[in-house]
Amino acid sequence: MVDSTTTQGSPEGPDETGSDRSQTLVFESNGRKSLTVEPAASPLGLGLFFFYGLFYAAFVLTSAIWPDLMQWRPAGGLNLALLWGFSLIGLAIAMAGLYGFQ
Repeated sequence: MVDSTTTQGSPEGPDETGSDRSQTLVFESNGRKSLTVEPAASPLGLGLFFFYGLFYAAFVLTSAIWPDLMQWRPAGGLNLALLWGFSLIGLAIAMAGLYGFQ
């Protein structure tokens, strides 16, 4: 059972945008910390998520609506479905690197 809720902020205070990004929400139960919740996602993370979501949705819709288009072989004998699928994997890795080093 959760007894109380406390917030802890950064000792430096808010950053240049006015938000305290290091703030955590700590739930205390029986005098011990039981759960720490990190603050909301950054605008960069949300932007990357929506960009990837659109790219993935286009892939799924193209596969469902125009399967013949996915059989097209634009490069080196590889079909569009394979190229697009591997580009989704590469994009996810690149975005994770970008987000991790922000």
